Amino acid sequence: MPGIVVAAVELGGLAAVAEMLDPEVFKATVRDLVERARTPLLEEGARVEVSPGHTLLGTWEDRSDGAVSAVAASLSILQAIQEAAREAERRLGIRFWTRIGVHAARDADVENVTIVALALKGHSRL
Repeated sequence: MPGIVVAAVELGGLAAVAEMLDPEVFKATVRDLVERARTPLLEEGARVEVSPGHTLLGTWEDRSDGAVSAVAASLSILQAIQEAAREAERRLGIRFWTRIGVHAARDADVENVTIVALALKGHSRL
């Protein structure tokens, strides 16, 4: 199916965590979380962008298996972030979470999915 598939991964709860941790520990925690979320996207063949607000966008363009790849990556990300959250709660007493949305569009709707993706990244094209 020609078109685009976008997986938007939001790493949530980090603002509250930032106030509770030493800045260096916070940076290391965020780097770890971003890498845990980024790796499955790359392994499934996505082009990955990370916004300053720690939202990751994985995109698959013109691939018939883009939706399957996006869901597979999303399930791996959920598992990886849940493991990290359990470790962080046990070790540091902090909590965070993730939310993932997968959006797909055929040719005519690619522009709409692109606008949604940019909005999720905190950009505006309007």
